[in-house]
Amino acid sequence: MEFVLAMLSVILVTVYIIDHPRVLRTASGMRIKLDSIPPHVVSDPQVLRDEISKRLGVRVTSVRILRIDYVTEVVQAEVGFKAKDS
Repeated sequence: MEFVLAMLSVILVTVYIIDHPRVLRTASGMRIKLDSIPPHVVSDPQVLRDEISKRLGVRVTSVRILRIDYVTEVVQAEVGFKAKDS
């Protein structure tokens, strides 16, 4: 019985530590729509990542292009990011 209680305690403490915002900061995400298409948006993903970082003022960790519309000059993307100070 003591072993089971000890294991449950270890699991609860581990979950608390992992879930605590000061210990493990998680990235946030959002869908965005850009009103212009950066040059080489598909051939060089870093260009889009830099453009989004500059506009939002955050450190972009991932970008997934959802749609590019060359008629209306719009890019829709899912962006993962963290605040620059984290």
